[in-house]
Amino acid sequence: MADRPVQVRCLALVGAVLMLAGCTSTVAGRGAGLPNPSGPPSSTSGLPTSGASTSGSATTPTSPTSSTSPASPLGDPNTADLCAGVRLAAFRQLGTPVFEPSQPAAACYATVMKGADPIIDLDVAVKPANTVPPRSAGRTTTVDGLPVIVRQPDQFMCQRDIWLSNVVVNVGADLAASKTSQSTLCRTADVLVKQVATSIAHGAPRRPLASPSLVHLVMCDGVRPGDLREISAGASIVPANYYYGTWCRATNDRYTLGVQVVFRKTAAKPVRRSTTSGHPLAWFDDILPTSIACDVTSIQQRTADPTLVEAVDLYLIAKNGPLRGQSLCTALSAEAAKVLTRLTLH
Repeated sequence: MADRPVQVRCLALVGAVLMLAGCTSTVAGRGAGLPNPSGPPSSTSGLPTSGASTSGSATTPTSPTSSTSPASPLGDPNTADLCAGVRLAAFRQLGTPVFEPSQPAAACYATVMKGADPIIDLDVAVKPANTVPPRSAGRTTTVDGLPVIVRQPDQFMCQRDIWLSNVVVNVGADLAASKTSQSTLCRTADVLVKQVATSIAHGAPRRPLASPSLVHLVMCDGVRPGDLREISAGASIVPANYYYGTWCRATNDRYTLGVQVVFRKTAAKPVRRSTTSGHPLAWFDDILPTSIACDVTSIQQRTADPTLVEAVDLYLIAKNGPLRGQSLCTALSAEAAKVLTRLTLH
């Protein structure tokens, strides 16, 4: 499963904990069919219509050493609108595809639902080239003039990498339920990579930004190794920048703290609001007493699009730590105050 930095549902956050703990499961069954990408691929060989049957494991990316984004056909990854080229109608044979209401900078996430249950995650994220598997790790093809590496799938995901100089756009279809076949995941990934590559090749649209915009900040500037020591039995957390500074993840053997820049729909209404050390927080998820994950948003300001605001999203996952439910959210609230103050945000 892909390592999404933000999860908008508590159950999805719980799944992230299991993933971080390295759990495995057996996937069986066949999913619904999906058409091939619309229009012929710009390639002499074309993209496959199904995934290879041989399993393989994905490489976990390391954090980039710099938040500077090199020049590429994509432009600045932090301001690129990666959702602009994603046409959800192409995935309706699988279920009901929906964009997540909160989209991180340098990424786009959607989920295919069957009723209330997610079945496939559609992920697009821009990463420095040194944080993804090398080009030799997969088969090379071309889509709309852009080089695409077709990675070997496993039972959880099927991924493609669009290589743009030192910038890589990782496109994936990831398992969110137990009855989706590997071949369905790979056909889904092929459709998605065709859409994204076409959008980039024709000039990737820009996100509407606030002024000044959060995308120019480095989120790890708000995190310290000594944070969470009181709830981690004195253990330090290790902060690491991901993407291009807009996502910071800090972890130890008990907890994982995430801080990221997101673009959130204004139509979504919080379940509740609170204030910590003068910082207003919006809580969009119901927290069950036994929950091992908590998520909170600090809304900053409107963008050039009145339907979007820029915000800082913070989440706390209990891997082996004892806090659960509201106690976990209380700890996250206190940490949010520290992070936002260091970033000089309200």
